[in-house]
Amino acid sequence: MESIKKFLANKSIGYYISVGIALISLVLGIVFFATSKGTVPNSAASYVTQSVGIFLLVGGIIEVTFLVLPQYRFIHLITTFMYCLSLATELLIFAPLVAGKANNVEYEGGNFNYHLFYTIAIVLLLAICIAASFVGFFKSEDGLGEEMKISPKNPLKIGVVAACTVIIIGSIVGGKIIENNIRKSLNTAEVDNGETEIDYSKDPHITDEMKAKAAELNYEFNPKEVIIKEQEEYDYDDAELKGLNTNGKRDGDHHLVYYFEGSYIEGYQGDYSPSFANIYLWEDGMYVGKIKDTTIRGYWYNSSLLNTGKDAEGKDIKDKVVLVSNISKYESMICRESSGFYDLSLYAFIDMGWGQRSMSLYGYYYYPDIATFIKYSDDVEDFKVGDTLDKGKFSTQHVLSNFKYGGVFKASEVTWTWPSGMLDSNNKFVAAGEFELKSKWGEFEATKTIVVKDAQ
Repeated sequence: MESIKKFLANKSIGYYISVGIALISLVLGIVFFATSKGTVPNSAASYVTQSVGIFLLVGGIIEVTFLVLPQYRFIHLITTFMYCLSLATELLIFAPLVAGKANNVEYEGGNFNYHLFYTIAIVLLLAICIAASFVGFFKSEDGLGEEMKISPKNPLKIGVVAACTVIIIGSIVGGKIIENNIRKSLNTAEVDNGETEIDYSKDPHITDEMKAKAAELNYEFNPKEVIIKEQEEYDYDDAELKGLNTNGKRDGDHHLVYYFEGSYIEGYQGDYSPSFANIYLWEDGMYVGKIKDTTIRGYWYNSSLLNTGKDAEGKDIKDKVVLVSNISKYESMICRESSGFYDLSLYAFIDMGWGQRSMSLYGYYYYPDIATFIKYSDDVEDFKVGDTLDKGKFSTQHVLSNFKYGGVFKASEVTWTWPSGMLDSNNKFVAAGEFELKSKWGEFEATKTIVVKDAQ
């Protein structure tokens, strides 16, 4: 205890600010890795976006080193440099999101609010870090002794520099491992990374009737077992490829491996009508799709170009799906990992007639639909007379034969039947009781009981 008091005796407020900097940096780095997936705009997909979090973690670790050896002020300067690198990468990601927000259009996808938070937090962290350097870390420089001075001959300085170098290199090399493990620990219920098979049948929304339908369907094809090798040459004039239908129907004994869907809203000159896209990937390596009015055909394969590691046998994990075509602007589309209901995502160009934009498409391992159910986004069991109902919080979820489910992508395909006598023209509940809400999507129908109680 006395040694700690002696160590802290001559420390100024700048030193304690550095303590806060280290803690905030480490927490912010973890928060970035835990929340940033799926928030990056399409144009930034090629950047090493996880470096934002890596540099925050590295900066925090280096600042902890500085707290132990505050006499070596250059360590704090390394921390400042790490935050500059983190901010520079974040600004590259944030710029297209700002452009989209300023023009009130969806240019590149991504999440503006998340990256606004990251940017502001890093700017503040960097500002505090710089301010601490000017405040100083000691109340008085008198009597610090020779051991507090920086000398090139000092072996401790050489050791600190070496340690910082190892930390930086190790953190950058292992950044993806850090990212994957943090996300795995925080999102185990949502992320299926291929290492552990999730039993979706245990979800409370999956009923015995759905399980019976899946058993009756007896769909034995497993899309996750399909690995397509890249070919040296592709025949884009193949008659079967040219005959693929964009509605997902195909003659012969063929199975879908992935299905992608996406939409884009430009908002140009007040036109907010959505443009839709879908792509079907078959087990023989062919694909066909339609992006707005453009039909695309080609081939797909599993690549280890951007691999995340080795399998048990030491071979590259073929975990990146690549779509190739001879159609301009669609020559190569590389998929990224997604989360929740979707397994993959990609972005493609969309021809707006007067120009082009990019749009995000999301894909999942294809299993046939077996049922639908109605989901309400709020955790509300019942309502009261006089409450206002937000109809937009209801969605129709479609359930696959592997019991994974997600919202029907094209909302216009769902027909709703609202119970009579339940709501007035302002969507306020006017009567107590139990009411049946119905939705119909294709051949599937679903009902949900809405309980309305008298106001108290």
